[in-house]
Amino acid sequence: QTAKTPLFFSFLSSLVVVIVRVIIIIIMASLLHGDRGKMMMKIYHGSSFALAGLVPAAMVIRDGNLPVDLALGVALPVHSHIGLNFVISDYVPKSMRLPARASVLGVTMASLYGMFQLNMYGEGVSKTAKRLWRN
Repeated sequence: QTAKTPLFFSFLSSLVVVIVRVIIIIIMASLLHGDRGKMMMKIYHGSSFALAGLVPAAMVIRDGNLPVDLALGVALPVHSHIGLNFVISDYVPKSMRLPARASVLGVTMASLYGMFQLNMYGEGVSKTAKRLWRN
């Protein structure tokens, strides 16, 4: 049985890797086509309402607020990602949509990372915006 056990675990680990890869492909495909599906529309509308409250709150709070900044750091890139995918669907020729969507996804991921870095290790989104407007 000891010879069969490693073979079984090898098969099981290979199966898990394949399942994880399929899940990642499905998630990336849904992110790549950010303007498709009911869930993306709910996220888009939810981010609209969130931004309608978060942006004024961030401007009113004097020294910034980490929960507000973190929420802005997610809501802004996600809302922009889905909105830009609508623009791609409406105005980009079909042959160029996939590269355009991939570019938007790359910019979205970079924006999410940058916002996280700014909020966790910098002065935060709201304080940065206020400083830029003052100067």
